[in-house]
Amino acid sequence: MTLNGSGIRSKAWQNPETYEWTKSLTRRACAWEFIRRHPQYKAAWTTIDPSAHINKVTSEAVSQSWGLLPPFEDPNCDAREANVYWSPSICPAVLSVIGISDGQGELAASLASYDCRTTVYVDSNGTQHVLFSKVGRALQLAIRGAPIAVLDRLSADIPRPSKVAATQLRSIKQLADLQTHHDLRPQLYPPHGQGRRLIEILQALDGKLLGASHRDIAVALYGAARVDRDWAGQNRQMRDKVRKTIARGLELMGGGYKQFLR
Repeated sequence: MTLNGSGIRSKAWQNPETYEWTKSLTRRACAWEFIRRHPQYKAAWTTIDPSAHINKVTSEAVSQSWGLLPPFEDPNCDAREANVYWSPSICPAVLSVIGISDGQGELAASLASYDCRTTVYVDSNGTQHVLFSKVGRALQLAIRGAPIAVLDRLSADIPRPSKVAATQLRSIKQLADLQTHHDLRPQLYPPHGQGRRLIEILQALDGKLLGASHRDIAVALYGAARVDRDWAGQNRQMRDKVRKTIARGLELMGGGYKQFLR
């Protein structure tokens, strides 16, 4: 079977159960699900050295186009296993913090006990981007100050608390909870809230990317019996809904995903 840019097999997209897991995704994880489906992102990924990401020109282009920081994630990795670094310029949930060392390195040592993946990227300015991730939940820090290897504590870099956005406050709570419980607990990472609608959009988009007809996409969304009854009639409601669902998927894939990052 062929695969589309999201790793979905050519028949699997027709089954809504293939997408049930997306109901629990956070909004940021949803954004990745649309980026990784874009043919241009997949093409850009193939030009970057996957082990070293040394193609600077391509890396800068990918960052500017998609709002991501290197190292860029493989588009075949879905949101449950992807390590996605967002640019703070488009994702206010990225928390800026100051790393402080008292010479003990206690916080650095405790990272090994965290029940989540921890990855680090250091940019050209020396900012340490630390990503904690687990089954679609993620907390991203931009750390200035002491190197991660000798960290004892972190201080949120917020000069004027009165202007702290709700997304930043949420990130601060998530960081405090992570340091207390050593895990990304689900109750602090609410799902996107779109439920079945997101499944329909992803299904329709995958069908479109695989070359399926609008009617075949309708069958996947609503079932063959309902399509046989309603597709060819004078009422164009079903056909219009399929068309709009495909259009919405293409819109989100083409840049609309940034609304999930606010």
